[in-house]
Amino acid sequence: ARFFGSTGAMHLNKPIVGMAATPTGQGYWLVASDGGIFTFGNAAFYGSMGGKAIGAPIVGMADTSSGRGYDFAGADGAVYSFGDAHSYGSAWGRTSAPIVGITAATNVNPYTPGATGYDISWPQCGGAYPALPHAITIVGVNDGHMFSTNPCLASEVTWAGPTLTVYVNANPLPSDNTSGVNGPSGHCAVTNLHCRAYNWGRQSADYDAVAGANGGVHTAMWWLDVELNGGWRTDDLTLNAWTIQGLIDGLRSHGDVVGVYSTHYQWGVITGGAAQSGTPIWVPTGSNNPSLAQQFCSPSHGFGGGITWLTQWTVVYDQDYACPQ
Repeated sequence: ARFFGSTGAMHLNKPIVGMAATPTGQGYWLVASDGGIFTFGNAAFYGSMGGKAIGAPIVGMADTSSGRGYDFAGADGAVYSFGDAHSYGSAWGRTSAPIVGITAATNVNPYTPGATGYDISWPQCGGAYPALPHAITIVGVNDGHMFSTNPCLASEVTWAGPTLTVYVNANPLPSDNTSGVNGPSGHCAVTNLHCRAYNWGRQSADYDAVAGANGGVHTAMWWLDVELNGGWRTDDLTLNAWTIQGLIDGLRSHGDVVGVYSTHYQWGVITGGAAQSGTPIWVPTGSNNPSLAQQFCSPSHGFGGGITWLTQWTVVYDQDYACPQ
């Protein structure tokens, strides 16, 4: 690490609370708690909050992968973006304790923008699979519902090859007195349905991880299929949301990137429009018209505040399109 300068001899209005290095390692930024920014080496200035009103002190910064922008995080969860840094939302107004840091995520989207391909699962068992090669190949791990395994998983994984990603079905907490009583949330009272719903989702994620490994699945990209034909509860939509969150957290605990397949309408009916800000989403067009695939990349067709990575149309097989990012 080379020295390119410092604020050691300067009189600062507020203390330095964070720094970030440029991608080349030939410079760095320092940020103060009032949002002032100091640049050294090849680090360029793209703006700051110095001299501007902020709701709470800045606690850290993160630069973009290009080095042509950066984000600041405030203790109140606010995020301030500069240069080519994109805003993906913030925790402002939703924190129960002060935010203490920020880091930038790398691009974990495995799909090349504009690429197309297919998704298959148990309905294709015993039949022909789409001809290869394809830039997108998605295989269903389940046999149409949670806690089950696609009987053709291994052969479909072989068909998918190196572009394999997978999806699993999501279903609600059953109306019984035993499901989800024990799990990562601990021992739940029978009447504590939210606790049990979350456990139910986490348990299913663990089941899916084992089923996937046994079927030869080696991918970090997993999708949840959330559709009305899953028999979702109508007595309390938050129970459905808790089950889905349990699935998401469970798969993430295995190191996976998790997205959701649904539509704006179905997501609303099933979860009441639960927020999944920044989560990858996969949106079916409900059509056999491939020209709609690009149109459905628009946020107007999204749900939950997610970011649309894929869209789908159907001609013989389900076909998929990777949205520009």
